[in-house]
Amino acid sequence: MKRNSEFIYLTIAGEIRQSILDGTIEPGKFLMSEAELCDYYHTSRFSVRKALELLQNEGLIAKKAGQGSIVNPLLSPNEGHERVLRIVSSSPLHYLDYAMPVILEECRKRYPHMSVKLLRLSIQDFWQSVATSDEMGFKSDLFLLSDNQYRFARNQTGMFADLRPLLPPSYLTMYPKLLHAYEESGETLAVPVNVASVFMLVNPRLFDKYNVKLPNESWTTEDFIRAAQKLTVDTNSDGILDQYGFFLPSSISRWPVIALQQQVNFHRMDSSEPFLRTLDFIHDSLYRYRIAKLYKPTDYVISSHPFVNEKAAMLLTTTPEMIGLRRHGLPFEPLMADLPFGDIQSTLLSSNVFMAHSQSPNFDMASLFLQTALDPAVQERIARQAGFHSVYRSVNNRVWEERYLEKLLLSDDRIAGNQYIHEMVPDREILNVLDTQMESFWAGLEKADHFADKIVNMYKRQHATVE
Repeated sequence: MKRNSEFIYLTIAGEIRQSILDGTIEPGKFLMSEAELCDYYHTSRFSVRKALELLQNEGLIAKKAGQGSIVNPLLSPNEGHERVLRIVSSSPLHYLDYAMPVILEECRKRYPHMSVKLLRLSIQDFWQSVATSDEMGFKSDLFLLSDNQYRFARNQTGMFADLRPLLPPSYLTMYPKLLHAYEESGETLAVPVNVASVFMLVNPRLFDKYNVKLPNESWTTEDFIRAAQKLTVDTNSDGILDQYGFFLPSSISRWPVIALQQQVNFHRMDSSEPFLRTLDFIHDSLYRYRIAKLYKPTDYVISSHPFVNEKAAMLLTTTPEMIGLRRHGLPFEPLMADLPFGDIQSTLLSSNVFMAHSQSPNFDMASLFLQTALDPAVQERIARQAGFHSVYRSVNNRVWEERYLEKLLLSDDRIAGNQYIHEMVPDREILNVLDTQMESFWAGLEKADHFADKIVNMYKRQHATVE
């Protein structure tokens, strides 16, 4: 049996053929060079040449000496051929795995003439792959992104279309907090299709095993520290801690919830004191009390996740991650706990969002797809089947109990006080520093007061320049 890698040229030829037949790559347009195709498909020149040879034999392309391969100028896309809506998504993404199948099924029922092609791209080189695809002529119609990736998408000037003409009237009834979070310069560049919050998840079995009182509504930061100390244990008596009270995420989409509850105001940082309190708490947890272990949510496959394997008693998480943990099969029933990091009962929000390519040839189909994804009935089906929280309060109130939504800070009277990270830290340069330049701090090699002063001084320099 031949290996799958020997037939990669068939995959390459198939994708290019589909793009030619549905009109994505128009007659008379050049394909990318052989070298660019090799980079795009991460394969050898031999496989690329074999794919191009196959397409040339089919009469779809022709080779021009010294210029490359061109789509046959006399070619007409097949009449009656299915129209294809191209959606590019980052991967891995829980929403892609558990919610998108519901939307795709509904689209097939409602619009049988429309075919949806979903392309998964690795998070690590997502935007580079998108740029290469654009250069090749493969224009995507919609992008499914995490809230984190939206921050980078905002820097792609002119790449995304205003979505308002494509959205159904129902989108105006979503939580006002969500409705306005993605508006910039009078345009709606992204539309959320779910909402999640950062919350505390605990393992009650470990709390019971070590005789630690479960968190309640009034527990304090001191209560949290005492509980984590009792739950941080050397379970096999080898002198090395192997169970921690708290797994502390270094992701920019998680840890700033501590700063939020400590009343850090990144809009007006006249003083480093509130931010310093946050950083001191993190260093104390990691290195002084040693009650926390640092991790990134992407560090672990679910089967080896410390919370799944009961090596972490408490975890800062979000609904999509919890869905993934539950689907894997937790050996215990987790409980949600109120966040204990400060006096401000607010949390970070995150969403999966759709954005539309400004040069999409299929705005009509993109509109039909978005209308389906934002249909309250489809939102409710996703909520009940997959567990994602809807952008509509009416759906969430039908599916979940009020106390559950209160713990997530997603109840009617709580959600307005929460923030997306791009709202909490509006300055893109400071946000980038917090996201990518904290390695020394996380490792305990940079003092908390030094890093806090760095951020405050950066803020003051930028605002002095503006003034």
